[in-house]
Amino acid sequence: MVKKISILLLTLFLANCATTTYTTQSGKTSNVEFVKTKYDDGWGYVSEYITITDQSNKINATFYEELCFDLDSSGYFNEDNCKSVAFYLYNSYKTQSPVSSFMSTISKDICEDAEVKFDSDIKVFKEGFWGGRGYNKGKVVCPKVESNIKKIKEEKRIAKMKEEQDKRQEALLVSINTKREVCLNIGFANETEDMSNCILQLMLQENQGASTTTVDNSAMVSAMNEQNRIMEKQLRLQKFENTQKQMKTFQYMMDHGKMPPLGYGY
Repeated sequence: MVKKISILLLTLFLANCATTTYTTQSGKTSNVEFVKTKYDDGWGYVSEYITITDQSNKINATFYEELCFDLDSSGYFNEDNCKSVAFYLYNSYKTQSPVSSFMSTISKDICEDAEVKFDSDIKVFKEGFWGGRGYNKGKVVCPKVESNIKKIKEEKRIAKMKEEQDKRQEALLVSINTKREVCLNIGFANETEDMSNCILQLMLQENQGASTTTVDNSAMVSAMNEQNRIMEKQLRLQKFENTQKQMKTFQYMMDHGKMPPLGYGY
């Protein structure tokens, strides 16, 4: 039973893990304005999209996955929201280079290490009846977002596990203080080895399925007979560094009836 309690203690006291923002951009770097536009067809269909235009108004690009964007972000606009963001683009230049340069510039505001991929060769403006603006489709790929999303999910999982452990720790503290009252009524003094052994024995009995809420003298005689064996097992376990730290924390809870200060036992 001592082994079971020690294993429980090992799972109770894990270090905190704070959620981290992995993107490093400190703000928009281009002078291009990102505009969120709402479209309503008058028949109940409403959508939003992000539009960007170059200074000459010859390039107009639209990102129709607006949920990928947070235009109020102090970092990248696509802050670990989407692995890639699709766009379509109209090119009124007769060459490809202005388009590739423009998209390369604005992609740096969308996500870290962004890569622009067109579905085909960049189409350009053509004169004549069958000409007109070049229509292009593509996406801005965000290679770091996927790994960041995995990290964030893992941090959320750890935070949830930590929350559950905190609840178990709080329940353990309540249990310890309840048993402390029993031991005080019997005559044991706080912050003594006998008090610790009394509490531990009651916990062992409870773990074995005993429903005893009070302890008489005969029960305590039996408890004291087992103390040496219990303490020997504890000392063997305390040879492991992590177990030593956690047993100190557990001991503090038994002695003082409250959580230890931050960093206690480490």
